[in-house]
Amino acid sequence: MKIAILGASGHIAKSMIDYLWKYDRKSALDLRLFGRTPENVNHWLAVHGILLPIECKSFSQFENGVYDLVINMVGTSNSSEIKRLGSKIFDTALAYDDVVLRYLRMHPTCRYFFLSSGAVYGNDFAQAAQEATMARHQINSSTNFDWYGVSKFCIEARHRALVDYAIVDIRVFSYFSAWIDLVQPFLLTDAMSAIQQNSVLQTDDSDFWRDYVGVVDLAQLLNCFMDSAPCNACVDLYSKNPMQKSEVLELFKTDFGLRYTLNISGAVTTSLRAMYFSRNHSAARWGYSPSQDSRELVSTEARKILEAF
Repeated sequence: MKIAILGASGHIAKSMIDYLWKYDRKSALDLRLFGRTPENVNHWLAVHGILLPIECKSFSQFENGVYDLVINMVGTSNSSEIKRLGSKIFDTALAYDDVVLRYLRMHPTCRYFFLSSGAVYGNDFAQAAQEATMARHQINSSTNFDWYGVSKFCIEARHRALVDYAIVDIRVFSYFSAWIDLVQPFLLTDAMSAIQQNSVLQTDDSDFWRDYVGVVDLAQLLNCFMDSAPCNACVDLYSKNPMQKSEVLELFKTDFGLRYTLNISGAVTTSLRAMYFSRNHSAARWGYSPSQDSRELVSTEARKILEAF
C-alpha cells in the first residue's frame, strides 16, 4: 500500500513515521513523505536510523505520484504559532487541502485522511463535546486564534459535501508522544522542562480536563477505516479516559520528582476550555476501541523523553 504523508516534519507525523517504521516495516507499506522543508525531514530520518526507500520530497512533487491513501498532517497545534500566523493559517490549511482534493479528482479511488482538531467545535468547552454538540464560532469578531478552528470547520464542511469520495476527518484534541517539541507551551512540556532543569514549575490553580492520545490509538483508528468499506465521515479521537490537570501534576511529582507551585488565580473551572475532550465515541462504529487512557500514555511517553535526557 502506497501512503503519502503531507506535513512530515510535524509532531504527529514524526510519531506516525517512527511507529510505522518500527512496527510495520515487514508489511507492504510504502511511505511517501512530503514537507515544506524536506531536507530537515531527511536529516531527522537519517539521525534516527529510519531508512525509507524514498526520501522526503517537497509538496510540489506530490501530485506526480500514485497513492492508495493520503494523510494530511499539515499544520501546527502550537498556540503561540497559531496566534502569530493569524488569518494566514486559514489560507494555508485550505491551500494544502486543495492540493489533495485536486489529486482525488484525478484518482477517485484514493482514500484521504485529514487530521482535524477538536477546535472544529469552537472554543466553548465548559462541557466535553458530545455527538450532538454543534460547532460554535464567533464569526462577527474573530480573534487570531479563531482562524485555526474556523479553517478546520470549513475544510470538514466541504469534505462532507464530497459524498462520492472516501474522506475521513479525524479530530485530535490533545496528542502526546516522545517526539513532541519541549519548547511548545503546554502543561506537559512545561513540567518536563522543569524536571530537566531541576526548577520549580509555576502554574496557576485553575483545573481542567484533557484527553491525551498517542500514536498507537491513532494508528489503530486509521487501520479501522482502512479495514472498512470506503466512506465519507468525521470522528473524534479519544482515549479510554481523560485526566485532570491536578492528576497530571501529581503524576509528574510521584513518578518523576516534579516540584511545582500553584499560584492563586481566581480562575473559574468552567472556563471555555475547562473540558477540552470528547465523549463523541462514534468511531466505535468502525471498530475503534482505545488501548490506553491518558494517564498511561503520559507516563509512558514522558518516561521515554526524560530517560533520553
